[in-house]
Amino acid sequence: MTGAIIIIGAEVADLSSENALCAAAPVAHVPYWFVEVLGCSLLERTIQNLRRCGIEKVSILVDKKWKDGSAEIGAIVSRPLRWVENAWAAAEDELRAFQADGIDRSLMMSATSYAELDLAELLQFHDEQKKDVTTVSSRNLPLDLWVVNVRTFRNEFPLDRELNARACGSGAAQYSARGYVNLLQSARELRRVVSDSFNAACRLCPYGQEMRPGVWIGEAAEVHRAARIVAPAFIGRGSKIEEQCLITRCSNIESNCLIDYGTVVEDSYILANTYVGIGLDITHSVVRGNTLVNLERNVALQIADQGVIRPNRVLRKEASRSSSSSLRLVGTH
Repeated sequence: MTGAIIIIGAEVADLSSENALCAAAPVAHVPYWFVEVLGCSLLERTIQNLRRCGIEKVSILVDKKWKDGSAEIGAIVSRPLRWVENAWAAAEDELRAFQADGIDRSLMMSATSYAELDLAELLQFHDEQKKDVTTVSSRNLPLDLWVVNVRTFRNEFPLDRELNARACGSGAAQYSARGYVNLLQSARELRRVVSDSFNAACRLCPYGQEMRPGVWIGEAAEVHRAARIVAPAFIGRGSKIEEQCLITRCSNIESNCLIDYGTVVEDSYILANTYVGIGLDITHSVVRGNTLVNLERNVALQIADQGVIRPNRVLRKEASRSSSSSLRLVGTH
């Protein structure tokens, strides 16, 4: 039997790095794994993949430093989460609980990257190597992902140090991943997951109905008949695109957003619950609430004027729509 332990937010982004603005600003209240990406969080997608591989016992440990964002996280993630002071110490407790439950091996993930792995192949490799620990890397970069023999594994050091020490020594098998990997170290890389999905460079699929080739619309989304959606593009559930708007060049509008009259969203990522005002031109950017990160110039702006951008907490109505705002999708231009 196999279990899984997912550790989220145990590390804090290095705010002194050159990517600090792009890495931290747009999603400051939640780790990237909790952010909607084409209608579904990376956490939820990972758990679904684990379930498909027959892994039913999944523990999700979240560092309490992210507790201020718990309301936002709860609106995105329906899974039970365990908030902990020390995630790695809690993971050791989970391994002991797994042993008591008769679980033989456990996947351990520190949610610092998005990787599309053949989990069945990884587990088979681990069994064949007959080591207590298997580490996973991609292009010689460690992925903070391990397979641990629950019954025989013993650590002399705190768990994170022990796993890293095993990886650097001879006490672990080394598995080289061949699938898609995104290290998620900045908003630029988060945005790249979306463009890679649209361009079929990864297996991540939009959550919505493909109304025509390359255009996905989520449940209860409203697109004005005079708005233009140019493929590939994604409009999340409950979002509203007003008259004369243009959504184009691999842009994604996540759930419960409002893009107001005449605004252009080009090659950009609008995070969930965001209002974008009238007559704006949003290009090469990631927008969340009142924060705009321009990826081309690598700058982040906090916008005080709520008529420009702001958090949009009002859910879109799912009731009947007037004929002036009924859904109509225009051909690619």
